[in-house]
Amino acid sequence: MLCVACATHVRASKPKRAPLAPTQARSAGAFETVRADEAAVGELLALYYDDFAAGDWSGFRTRFWDDATIVTVRRTAEGGLGEVATAIDAFVVGALKRSRPLEITVDATEFALDGAAPSVVVRYRAQDRSGDAPQRWRGRDEFALRRIDGEWRIASVFVGRELSAQ
Repeated sequence: MLCVACATHVRASKPKRAPLAPTQARSAGAFETVRADEAAVGELLALYYDDFAAGDWSGFRTRFWDDATIVTVRRTAEGGLGEVATAIDAFVVGALKRSRPLEITVDATEFALDGAAPSVVVRYRAQDRSGDAPQRWRGRDEFALRRIDGEWRIASVFVGRELSAQ
């Protein structure tokens, strides 16, 4: 899909379903519920990536519950890797400094919504063409989700960007 505001392409992949274990039985109604949940979460995450790519931080913020966190992996001063957990509101304040649009292409989406800890893993490619030379990277985001009163939002996301250029 194309984010009209910034001419950024965001392509959502078809959701992949985990196979059922041979001893696991479900009714047709349960399958419909899982499909409806995957569609709702798929739309939520498409909007998340559209907002992130465009730098629409007010829209981005609405995809999260108030107590949500974002965990990022960064290089430390010693050259190693470290995880940094940031509350969603603090992340948005820091992100306001970024105004350049990104191109994000979703390559794969794995849903696990029917258990006690609903989650989605998204693999993507991203590109920033704003500088002299395009920067490209691949990432793997792991979302923990919550549904309250029928509404899905992000409880936390682990942003697992590969740190080498692609």
